[in-house]
Formats: sequence, structure tokens, C-alpha cells
Amino acid sequence: MQLPLLSRIYLAGCGISGEIQEDIQSLARSFQELDLSANHLSGRIPVWIGSLSRLYPLNLSKNKFVSEIPSTITNLENLGVLDLHTNKLQGSVNAVFQMKSRFEGGSLTYLDLSGNCFSRVIDPIGMGGQENIRYLNISHNFLKGSNLPTSLANASTLERLMLQKNQSTGRIPEEFLKLINLKELNLSDNRLEGKIPYGKPFLDFPSSSFSENRGLCGKPLLPCKS
Repeated sequence: MQLPLLSRIYLAGCGISGEIQEDIQSLARSFQELDLSANHLSGRIPVWIGSLSRLYPLNLSKNKFVSEIPSTITNLENLGVLDLHTNKLQGSVNAVFQMKSRFEGGSLTYLDLSGNCFSRVIDPIGMGGQENIRYLNISHNFLKGSNLPTSLANASTLERLMLQKNQSTGRIPEEFLKLINLKELNLSDNRLEGKIPYGKPFLDFPSSSFSENRGLCGKPLLPCKS
């Protein structure tokens, strides 16, 4: 019996365990949507995931993947939603920001990498070609160094930026004031310092957006010492 081509796979919360098997690769090439979230999948995210050129949403969140993000993910030219939160992924997030796209400004609009073990800084890559992103969450990782790239300000459509609970250092770039569509911001629990850029949209955010950064000052936190 020959199976028809499958385009949408939703197997979230089905108790699936083990590694993703190589023998489904040929079947997966027709996938346009793939959701394997909230299972017990482990091991590496397979390299062949980059061959799923028609994929728009990819959700592998709430599993036990331990690999780096495969570099082949840059081949997903139509990918608009990528959710990898709550795994044990490690290494660099660079590949995500280097994805090819058929659209000017990139196709990616939603990116959640929170709750992993990423540690390599993101400042050399900035936003790459992903200026159309609306939701960016890399919170609860181990990103170190001065990794608030000024090029984030090029993502003029950005509405939610969540970078809390990392080990980011340095100042908040003044260029972030260009993010006029920003509705939610959380930079708390890092090692940021200096004066918080003054103006909208930052004036709309509560002190909790900047808390637990001992070196930060200025509204909505305490005034800077002259």
C-alpha cells in the first residue's frame, strides 16, 4: 500500500520517545507543517530537516533534544514559525539568523529558542536577513558577553523581545528606540549596565523589564549618578 503525500503533521503531546528516525526523511519532504512538540524526543535534530523546503511552521518544543541547531536549517526558505523552546539545545544560534528566504527582509516572523543551553554570543550576527520578525524569545539561556546587537533595531516589525535570564553585558543600544512597534520587552536578570535609552517605546515598559541588572540606571529604574 502506498501512502499519499502528507503535508501537515500534528503529533504534539503523543508520548513519542527516542530519536527522530532517518527512514521518515523521504516522506517528510512534502511536509508544509510539522508539530512534534511536548513529547520525549531526544538526541539530535536531524541534519535532513534542512531538506523540508516547503515547511512554514516547525515546532519541536518541549522535548529533550541536546544537539546544536543544524546548519542545514538555513535552507528552509519558507520557514515563518520556528519554536524550539524547552529543550537542551546548545552551542550557537547563528544559523537561525542566516536562513535564506524568498522574501525581502526574511520569512521568519516567530522565533522561540527560550529554555535551552545556548551559550555563544549573538552580537556578530545581529538579525542577518530576518528583519520581518515579530516575536523573538531567547530567554533562559546562557548567552554571554555583549550580545544586544544594534542591528536588532532593523527589525522594525518586532513586537515582543524577550532576552531575560541570560548573561548579557554592556549597554542597551540607543538604536533600540527605533523599535516603535515593540509592545513587550524583557531584558531582566542579565549583567547590563549604563543608562537606559530615554524615549518611546521604552517609557511604556515597567521597571520589571529591566530589573536584576545591577549596572542599569535611568527611567523606569533609579536615576543615574552623575
